[in-house]
Amino acid sequence: MIKKVKGKIWFDVFSPEQFGNKFIASVLIGEPKKLIDKKIETKPRNLMTGIDNFYLKLIFRIIEVNENAKTEFFGFEYPRDYITRMVRRRSSKIDLIMNFKSIENKRIKMKIMVITFGRARSSVISDLKKYIIEIMNDIFDKTDTEVFINEAINGILEKEIKKKALKIFPLRFVLIKKFEIL
Repeated sequence: MIKKVKGKIWFDVFSPEQFGNKFIASVLIGEPKKLIDKKIETKPRNLMTGIDNFYLKLIFRIIEVNENAKTEFFGFEYPRDYITRMVRRRSSKIDLIMNFKSIENKRIKMKIMVITFGRARSSVISDLKKYIIEIMNDIFDKTDTEVFINEAINGILEKEIKKKALKIFPLRFVLIKKFEIL
């Protein structure tokens, strides 16, 4: 849908096929070429059913502009206030940053946050980090990139990490706080 308003044009932005080509937003811009590589944020409940994460923000990058703007998945993240609410006294917060390279030659960057029940010693923290990296590498090698992204959004990866890492130390919370495709 294109309408002119004082030299500017409205463009409808749609999600990629992975999310069902659904409408995300309308954008007002003067030149369509300036719209390419812009990022659009939306909530997953607008695109997917059965997701209870109200805090999660999906980020899409506009790649093509015709009558409508087409996007590709760029990543997701949780807001800072949600993350800070998870951390409490007398617990350890463990942050990991992981980089992967997919079969399609895309680089994926993930930031994982783990919160424990009680304080953990530094040796336990380093063991947890090594074990979580090993778990994530195994999962990434076994799955396709699109499936990996869907599992990250739906929280399946977080549940798997928590279930397997409980062998080392009791975990209260595991969160993939940021996910980017570079």
